[in-house]
Amino acid sequence: MEELKKFIPELKQTVSALPHAKNGIKPILRFRKLKNHRALGMFTPINNTLAVDFRYDKKTKETGLQSFVHEYGHFLDYNYNGRSNLPLSINKNFSDSLQSIQAEIGNSSTALTPKESTYLKTPSEVFARAFETYASNLGLNNSVIKDKEIYNSKIDIKYSTFTPDIKKKISSYFDKQFPTIKQKIRQLSQENEKVVENEKPKIYRYYSLFRPINPGTYPMKNFKPLKVENFDERKDVGGNVKAWGYVEYLNKLSLEEQQNYDLINEKPIKVAQAIQELNQKKRLNLTDVSVNSSNPSQVEYTVWGNAESANKHKGLFATLNINTKEIDDTNESSIIKNTQKTLLSQQNALSKSKFYDSKFIVAIKSNINKLQNIPDQQSRTQKEKGLSKAEMHRQAFLISRGRMQPTQDSKTMELSQKFKEKWATRRGEINKKQLARKHAMQSRNLER
Repeated sequence: MEELKKFIPELKQTVSALPHAKNGIKPILRFRKLKNHRALGMFTPINNTLAVDFRYDKKTKETGLQSFVHEYGHFLDYNYNGRSNLPLSINKNFSDSLQSIQAEIGNSSTALTPKESTYLKTPSEVFARAFETYASNLGLNNSVIKDKEIYNSKIDIKYSTFTPDIKKKISSYFDKQFPTIKQKIRQLSQENEKVVENEKPKIYRYYSLFRPINPGTYPMKNFKPLKVENFDERKDVGGNVKAWGYVEYLNKLSLEEQQNYDLINEKPIKVAQAIQELNQKKRLNLTDVSVNSSNPSQVEYTVWGNAESANKHKGLFATLNINTKEIDDTNESSIIKNTQKTLLSQQNALSKSKFYDSKFIVAIKSNINKLQNIPDQQSRTQKEKGLSKAEMHRQAFLISRGRMQPTQDSKTMELSQKFKEKWATRRGEINKKQLARKHAMQSRNLER
């Protein structure tokens, strides 16, 4: 009954991906004991009934539920084109695949009784086995079909007769016969992979800051660790954190346990790395981004008024903490996104403080714009209105004296040229006066 709970939702998904009869006919599905028939699954064309045995078979190590796709292959064989038409298994389009499989079974007849060989060569049986093999190769892998290893097995003669060349033939046939099945099964397979990925247990990693991990250096009272890993030497694991190794659990450690054993969770380290990445990308003038070793759930950083202050660690600054418990760490992108939101919120709060100089507040507002992907106010004003008169004169003067590189602003360059000419004229006048003085001194010396 536990298998049945898993089977029902997977059955609904699989049937939606499998081909349906053209006339809309659906098979009747029954769960029953099939011991008298010596089978785990059956399809009876007379009443269009598909029956599977829900019990576990110790010999085959499977339940009849896994025979569903095989039996559904029988249903398609008899019903896809309608009952008035020939079954697909004896249609000329399938004849090449049928003859190849029958020949391969004939070559393996020494391992089979005459009765088994005759049964496996039956067109309807060949078609059903070919259909489930094809579906498995497309990626269908759940409780309604046998394990993938069975279809690739060289021991089970029912499927070992499907050589690589025969598999190519049946793939070509089913691709043409059921044009939508490949896309639907692959889509279903991808969706199931995502579900399995989401259902994987979350593993919590904790780094050891001050010592290699040995018995007694990590908690074991409530639950045992999944993995213990020591590094050859203390190394940087990100976020300005150096560690000797790490230990992994299926459960979270309490803050008290982390503090008692000098362990740091992986999440704060990832948040610290996200801050560093945002700082570099958006030029926020942040320094000293690190995990608080006394409170491992906190990440500290310092914000400065400008790049020079940040480089020299001089000037106005503010030190803030981020509580990483509030950061969603579902994946890498969510860590970056939520860290950016938190930084923005803190910079907004800081910009409203009355305890900082106005220039520092301007720098904080610039950070806010950068975190919101808005161009800096000053640069935006310059682009819209051009340089102020004083700034234009300053730049023009520096350019004229060779102390600044030329800019693309035409007005500034015109002004710098005028400054250059004036300077040249002035220098010429100065030189004339100097020459006149020189001549006067020389003439006085001659008179003496």
